[in-house]
Amino acid sequence: MDCSMYDVAVVGQGPAGGMAALRLSEAGHSVVSFDRKKRVGDPVHCGEGLGKIALKHTGYPVGDWAIREVEGNRIRMPNGKSVGLMSPGYSVHRWGLDQSISDDAVEAGTTRHEGVRVTKVNRDKDGWILSSKEGELAKAKQLVVAEGRVPNIVTQIGLKGNEKLRLLPGLQYKFKKDDVDFPDTDYFDFYIDPRYADGYIWVFPRNEIFNVGIVATNGAKAGLDYFCKEHMSVDPDKRIE
Repeated sequence: MDCSMYDVAVVGQGPAGGMAALRLSEAGHSVVSFDRKKRVGDPVHCGEGLGKIALKHTGYPVGDWAIREVEGNRIRMPNGKSVGLMSPGYSVHRWGLDQSISDDAVEAGTTRHEGVRVTKVNRDKDGWILSSKEGELAKAKQLVVAEGRVPNIVTQIGLKGNEKLRLLPGLQYKFKKDDVDFPDTDYFDFYIDPRYADGYIWVFPRNEIFNVGIVATNGAKAGLDYFCKEHMSVDPDKRIE
């Protein structure tokens, strides 16, 4: 792989890494980016909701990855009451969002490598040296680490990152709306209940699909299956593969 010296290397091409690569390239810096996925954004690791405030702060335009507007978020309590949070947003194709930002970065001049896992970083007098298990990948004067929820490169450069034991296991199903008995609303709903220990259920409306997911410490699959059967009247096996 080309080991020329770049101004900046970006590890990870989710929205954070993609936006960093895009804005740095637009500013005239030479940028090289890496993403471990064979195609940026695929597979999806997200409930697929985005607040409009994020686009406002980044100055990024709405694209065809935004498939439905929502009025805000609601926290649904065990007693049936709800608390509304007026934070308008979009139900999105997360893979489309990630790809759009990263593709724009490439168009602006970023050199992107997909399907490449950066496993090691070192620093010498000239900057950072990025390597995979196969050998050296690139050199850069500055380094942006946007590798996601589990730290690898972050800890190598002396930062703490997320503690793995504090990460909650998560799971999401997708159902066709015709297959469930559940009201279609213009809200992202989050269900709080002791049954979903230390976590919650989310239901995100899309065009003809519901995204239904969970984070919990006491059995994510068991909790999500229960919610689907008891609150959506659907067999979990009817989910879209």
